[in-house]
Amino acid sequence: MTTGKDSFLGIAPEVVYGTRVAPTIFQRFRSSTLKANRALIRDEGIIAGRKLPDESQICEGDWTVGGAISLPLFIGGIDHWLDAMIGAETGGAGTDLDPYRWEYLSSELGSLSLQQAIGGTGGTVHPTDFLGCKVNTWAIGVQQGAKATLDVDIVGGGASEAEALATPVFTRPRSYTFAHGTATVGAGARKVKACTVSGNNGLTTDRRFLGSRYIDEPLHGDDVAATAELVCEFVDLSDYNSFRAASFDRFDIELLLVSGNDDLKVTVSGHMTDTPLPDVNSKGALEYPITIEAVGDGSDADGFNIERVNA
Repeated sequence: MTTGKDSFLGIAPEVVYGTRVAPTIFQRFRSSTLKANRALIRDEGIIAGRKLPDESQICEGDWTVGGAISLPLFIGGIDHWLDAMIGAETGGAGTDLDPYRWEYLSSELGSLSLQQAIGGTGGTVHPTDFLGCKVNTWAIGVQQGAKATLDVDIVGGGASEAEALATPVFTRPRSYTFAHGTATVGAGARKVKACTVSGNNGLTTDRRFLGSRYIDEPLHGDDVAATAELVCEFVDLSDYNSFRAASFDRFDIELLLVSGNDDLKVTVSGHMTDTPLPDVNSKGALEYPITIEAVGDGSDADGFNIERVNA
């Protein structure tokens, strides 16, 4: 009997937005709410003596593709997600670093074709395919005692039911854990319980035109937002004093994950938005937040960037 354990997620970068590419990358995932949802249109005409709308008054409306996917944060296996989250990579072969730079003003996000295969108790795994998938919001999270996670919210441009079920081949990449991670503020270490770096690409999801039930390619419709949030054990007033200083300084939060020769470094630079002072609500060690919103200083890369070191 097939069930949810037989489900899988297949991914392929698209060359042309919305033009399907058969999945070539298969990854473990923790959950998915990806669906194509349909709206119904009803005219408001009055039919004498009727209390319910008549079938003749109902027609098919817009289709909306989207949902959330949660995955482990794989070591050396997230290139295609970074392209869809942030933009095309620069660097690569012949360099020590393979950096992914925040270049949303100069290049659009990459799009993905996704096949979500769902195991049914009738003995069959059923493919559902979604095209033109872009990442609208995302979050990389690490907390003490747990594996690191990648959560993405997808906006899609189409769906298909006519595709063949792929044959998944898993490379079984390892995933980062809390033990691989360190987080710093400026050049200083902190006693960090958890760190989350998140982004919002501000994509337009309403580019709808006559003749199509699906949205046209989502584009940046607002400033991109990137935020880093730390939960730290309270040691002293150093961060609070910096926050209160009249100089209105910039701060850097750096999340570094290192596993052998594979490094992933996320840097967010800007200004603190939450007061880095704990609530006094325990007899034990207290905790406080440090939250920084990315602000460029001459370039977008000065406010936010991700660098990956090749294995």
